[in-house]
Amino acid sequence: MGQTQELLRTRIVDIEPIEQCRNTTIRQKSDLVGLVEPPLLSACEELYDKNVPTLASSANKKDIEYIDYKGEAQPNDGAYIVIDFDSLSEANKNISAALGAVYYADEGNQIKITIPLTTESTFGDVRSSAVEIAHKFEKQKFSPVTYTLDQMRKIYYSETLRPEDLADELYWVPELELFFLSREQYEKATAEKAEEDSTI
Repeated sequence: MGQTQELLRTRIVDIEPIEQCRNTTIRQKSDLVGLVEPPLLSACEELYDKNVPTLASSANKKDIEYIDYKGEAQPNDGAYIVIDFDSLSEANKNISAALGAVYYADEGNQIKITIPLTTESTFGDVRSSAVEIAHKFEKQKFSPVTYTLDQMRKIYYSETLRPEDLADELYWVPELELFFLSREQYEKATAEKAEEDSTI
C-alpha cells in the first residue's frame, strides 16, 4: 500500500481492524504486515529493527469509541502499541516509562503507549505520532528465541522428533544444535554477534 496523500488523509474511523490475537509470535519482519494496522506499521517496523518487542498494536475505528452495556457510544482510549517491558534495556525502560504506564499481564510486565484519537484523526496523524514514539527508542541487543531438540521433543511429547519435522515452523542450525524462530532471526543474531566481536 503506497502512502499517497489520499491514504494519509484516510480517517481512522474508516479503517477496519485486523482481527489477530495479541502476543502472536513475530518470526520475521514481514509478519508485521499481516498483524499491524497500516498507520502503525512504520513504527512497529522501526521497533523491530531496534530489537524492541511489540506484543500488540491497534489503530482502527474501534479505538475511537466503543458501545457500552447500555448500547451507547463511549470514547475509547485511542490507538496504541504494547511493548514487552521486561525485555527492554535499562535505557529503553527509562524511555518507555515516560511514554506510558507499566502493568502486569500474561505473566510479564508490559507497557502500553497510547495515541489519542478523535473522529477526525487520520492515517497520517497517527503514523507521524507513532513514528515519533519509535524514534525515541534506542537500538538494543538482540536476544533471539531458541530451542534445543530436547526442548522441542518435550513440547511435542515425541522422543523421535527430528529437526526436519519442524522445517515449516522453525529454522534448525546444525552447528549450534539450536532452533531459531526463522532464518532471518538466526542471520540477525549472527550479524550482531559479528559486529560485537569486531569492537572487542
